[in-house]
Amino acid sequence: MAVPARPGQRLGEKRARLAPLPLLPLLLQSLMQLCPGTEQTVLAEPVRTSRAPAEKKDASAVKSLKLYGRVDELSSTMHGAGLKIESLTLPSRVVKVRMGSPAYYAGMAEEDLIEKMTLNAGTLQVVFRRNGKIYGANIATAPPAQTNNTNTNTPLRPPAARSTRTLKTQIADWSYLKDYDICVLIDRSGSMEDEIEGGRQTKWQWMQTIVRDFAFEAKQFAGKSLTVLTFNRQFKVTENVTPASLYQVFNGLTPEGGTDLYSPLAYCLERQAGSNPPKPLLVAVITDGEPDAYEQVAALIRAATARQKRQTDLQITFLGIGENTIGEGVLNYFDDALVSQGARFDVVDSISFEDLKQLGIAAALMEAFRRPRANQARYSDNELARLLKKLQNQAAREGSH
Repeated sequence: MAVPARPGQRLGEKRARLAPLPLLPLLLQSLMQLCPGTEQTVLAEPVRTSRAPAEKKDASAVKSLKLYGRVDELSSTMHGAGLKIESLTLPSRVVKVRMGSPAYYAGMAEEDLIEKMTLNAGTLQVVFRRNGKIYGANIATAPPAQTNNTNTNTPLRPPAARSTRTLKTQIADWSYLKDYDICVLIDRSGSMEDEIEGGRQTKWQWMQTIVRDFAFEAKQFAGKSLTVLTFNRQFKVTENVTPASLYQVFNGLTPEGGTDLYSPLAYCLERQAGSNPPKPLLVAVITDGEPDAYEQVAALIRAATARQKRQTDLQITFLGIGENTIGEGVLNYFDDALVSQGARFDVVDSISFEDLKQLGIAAALMEAFRRPRANQARYSDNELARLLKKLQNQAAREGSH
């Protein structure tokens, strides 16, 4: 809906997290039941299928695509899903995954070996092998109805340099993060169209990559969906976001306009206050750090801390994208100065772009939790006045260019 409106531990990569498929053979199905909501991996055991006739089912509900021989109905569904395979005979290797497609957000990749497919009520259920391990993915056969706006800024594939988080660390991080209601606020103001990383990507494109990875981890390790809000002068809320539905968040959106952070942040804080009982809230703000009316945002955060009973009830972490002197100054102001202005708890932290590139979102959020919290004012009145004056002067100089 539209409503007006410090350095961290290097942690790795696991390929895109893939939801388990309910129609795997009995052994794989049993493993799924032991670990619901997480990625299931079976080592060295190939998928075995029987050539015996399957039990009759309601043909209108489930339509099977043959494992061996011609895949008669594959062509009509593969394009909508965003997959191109080597041949129409299974097993078959994936040769292309269209960027921004349902298959892309479901975690499929080139060189995956597809061993089985089932078409079930408009969803392509795929069993495939990657690096000797078997995975399952549920892929929509077509994206939702397109808007009149065409989004030409589809995310690029992840850059070669990625964090090296271990599986053990990922599990440990999400054992903590799972207890929070997670809101991801994404800046889509005009400055997010600026290029980063030597001109290979814009901030907007790079952001989509790390959000996709975060959504995979949330589903994989905690069985969680996300609440995602994109904002400029207005904001749009998408509830229950999973890897398979993430493309709906960015469909038709391009960076433009200003940066009204106040409205989407107020929405998240008011929703928490209205829940019964209030659930701990974690807000991740992905921005290049130039919010409009940042002093009003600061007042909003201070007011939210007055309602808190415990330090852990609220955490707001700003994840900076790109190099921006004014932006960094504003984020540091939110991070360091609010206790001096009367905040009851120190609930804000900021993560630099360099740290975010190495850590990813989940590890960056955990890094913010680990940092010490201020229990007294960090600035005197004079120091705080000088900080605010510095930010105002920086903004004025930027506006004159």
